[in-house]
Amino acid sequence: MIKFFRKIRQNLLSENKFSKYILYAIGEIFLVVVGILIALNINNTNELEKNKQAVVSSLKEIQSNLLDDIKVSQGFLETYLINDSIQKKIFDFKNPSTIDDFKNKKITELGNYYDDFVINKNGYENLMRQIDVMPKKYEPILKDLKRLYVSLNENINVYNERIRSTVYSNIDFKYSQDWEIYRRKYKQISNEEANYFINDNRYKNYIIKFMNDSENLFDVSMRYRIKAIETYEKIDSLVDIKSSELPLHLLGKVNTNELKEYMGTYQLKGDGDVLKKLYVKNNIIYSDFSDSESNYTATYRNYKLRDNLYLMEYGVWKFNRDSLGGIGIEYTGDPLEFTKIK
Repeated sequence: MIKFFRKIRQNLLSENKFSKYILYAIGEIFLVVVGILIALNINNTNELEKNKQAVVSSLKEIQSNLLDDIKVSQGFLETYLINDSIQKKIFDFKNPSTIDDFKNKKITELGNYYDDFVINKNGYENLMRQIDVMPKKYEPILKDLKRLYVSLNENINVYNERIRSTVYSNIDFKYSQDWEIYRRKYKQISNEEANYFINDNRYKNYIIKFMNDSENLFDVSMRYRIKAIETYEKIDSLVDIKSSELPLHLLGKVNTNELKEYMGTYQLKGDGDVLKKLYVKNNIIYSDFSDSESNYTATYRNYKLRDNLYLMEYGVWKFNRDSLGGIGIEYTGDPLEFTKIK
């Protein structure tokens, strides 16, 4: 190609066609410029595609992190439910436990350990390093990610530190006593130790404090879980994943048929003005709340945690049945109860 253009130039010069040569030279320069622009455009396109793929890779890594966090939050749920059942026994004043119950390990000691809720931020941190080259298409997800990894993470850290301090103060108190020495010396629990855990209000006050801290950490872990599920689905949409391959229960979704008999309208026990209507849309349980006395209405999304256990924005609840088979709803750690009326 170069020899072809050189031959044309030589012919024009040998024939003294200078004006035509000038036009030819301009044309050749134009072709060179066009070629450079095409090459730059190709390079820019390749660079944009490279940036896009890097961002998509980080978003998918965030999804993987979110899934891990959702699984961890499941553990917090199970731990909270177990601790809640233990505390109910501790504060069962109608059927109080005895010193012998504690010595024979019929009642479990509560508040000896805690679990931090630590979220995985690797994908988010990788994405933030690519923020300057992120295509505008993906910018809407940044608000959701900031909510997860900045606002909620700050709350999580506060409650982690709070329960850590509470548990360590209890451990320090226990080991300032001679109870462990007695156990090792006599291979049994002393009456003094058993009396503390059964009858001493200092222990009961500690349990109130411990459960308050546990509930705060549990609550923020569930709020994080809700936001994680919503963000996971938004990323699916951004990267054009038409249908998530994840199991419904990990995304908090339900099978419509399994809950068919439970859908309908429920009435708050003892208050006929408060109604809760349940229905399923796109595999998500929705609840419409209404209070005719205060003219309050609201719609909430509900997420499946495990069989017959669901999470709403302000509590964990489950379906139950009375002695006659009537369907109702009860909230864990809350006196609210609803009965199905239609």
